[in-house]
Amino acid sequence: MRLEDPWRAREVGQALAGTRFFPQAWQDTQRTLLEQLYLQKRVLGVLIFLIVAVAALGVANLLVLKVVEKVPEIALLRAMGASRLTVGMVFAWEGALLGLGGVALGNLLGYLLCLYLSWRPVGLPGELYFLTHLPVEMRVGDFLQVSGASLLATFLSALLPLLRALRVQPGVVLR
Repeated sequence: MRLEDPWRAREVGQALAGTRFFPQAWQDTQRTLLEQLYLQKRVLGVLIFLIVAVAALGVANLLVLKVVEKVPEIALLRAMGASRLTVGMVFAWEGALLGLGGVALGNLLGYLLCLYLSWRPVGLPGELYFLTHLPVEMRVGDFLQVSGASLLATFLSALLPLLRALRVQPGVVLR
């Protein structure tokens, strides 16, 4: 029996259980496939997390090098009367702008790739899978979840250079 909402197969099967039919829900017959898809989704989540972590380390590396390069300028600004907070905010804003720019560019490229794959689907061998093409489903929640995790990782990675910039002592550097 084909249902309009396939996720209601068990419910409909239980309603038919008292009749002369012996219903089996597709979730029961395809249990291993569903478990593999669930495992694949978990593995992809871990991979995406690792990609975001590597990108965040790249941002931290970039900002630490910038702080190391700018130590004399930071010391001069501090000697001229700039507060630690003012100097730290410069690096915090730089980290935030890098994070926001990276997330915006990543979302744009991800959206365009999904549109392309929807327009020209990738074919799958029909004898191996019950799907004939790679399904593409864009969910706003997925975009928001990955974007939030990426922004959080970028902001956390900007803390190390920020703390390093705050520790610069103008008297020691300018001596």
